[in-house]
Amino acid sequence: MSMKSTIISSFAKIILGSALFERIKATVLRQEEKYLAGSQKRDAVLTELQVIGISTATYLINLGIELAVAWLKTQSEKK
Repeated sequence: MSMKSTIISSFAKIILGSALFERIKATVLRQEEKYLAGSQKRDAVLTELQVIGISTATYLINLGIELAVAWLKTQSEKK
């Protein structure tokens, strides 16, 4: 794991908790595979998180999504 992805993951786990960040990250990864616009992917992630019962402050979910996207970009930089 790169230094950037480690820092992003550590920060997200401190702020959101490990389990929540892992759920958000998995949801973002699933949506990333689809050919949708960024806003559509974000809406799909929010909907999926609501369906699985994630209910926390919207700003925390948005932060989690942004951190998961940043983490995902660091993963693609390694390839």
